[in-house]
Amino acid sequence: MSHRAYYEDVFASALEVAGPEFIAYQQNTDPNTFDHQIATGAMTVEVLALHGFDAAVRRLGAVAGAFHDAGKYHPQIQELMASGEGRVFSDAERTLMATHAQKGYDRILGLDSGYIPELKTAAFTALHHHDRFTPDSYNQHSGMMGLAHLVQICDIGHARLFDQSRTYRAARDGTWLTPATIGRQMLEQFVSFPPVIFGTTIRVDEVIQRWQHEAEAGL
Repeated sequence: MSHRAYYEDVFASALEVAGPEFIAYQQNTDPNTFDHQIATGAMTVEVLALHGFDAAVRRLGAVAGAFHDAGKYHPQIQELMASGEGRVFSDAERTLMATHAQKGYDRILGLDSGYIPELKTAAFTALHHHDRFTPDSYNQHSGMMGLAHLVQICDIGHARLFDQSRTYRAARDGTWLTPATIGRQMLEQFVSFPPVIFGTTIRVDEVIQRWQHEAEAGL
């Protein structure tokens, strides 16, 4: 089953956990980023379903994916994104953009009036989804690290293979990258250390090849 089959479920989970005000704010502020987040959540659920995880774990992954870029709705980040399309950021601009991880963490935790596992996982993911994951990082943190690692892969997979609102397929030298090229790059990046979620190792090669074939077919 393609990740697109999970879009409505991911949206419903995000709405239920965060509330309509937060969802409306994101949709109205930056609909492209919002769509990217929902798609990332859907790809996360797809992978979890392929690996036999139950509904509770899939829901954690859905909300983590759906809010991983919550920090990008900050006004300064929005202004930078609007001015930065098609050009390379300066060092100062890259530093500002990198703050979206902490901003997302803070924003999501601000929604949590009690202990809501989905929001705890989503905040953790927002903070760590640009990390360079290593065995040591897994040892230092809770079981949420595996989900954050998976969301990172789904985030990159959607952005590079399916997100038509951005130019991720354009290389720095102006070459237009094909899905096959992107798939090979992702495998080189992730296959040596795939996500491990509650003791289950994700079959990264199978998942990336599945997305690559979908992108090639224009699905």
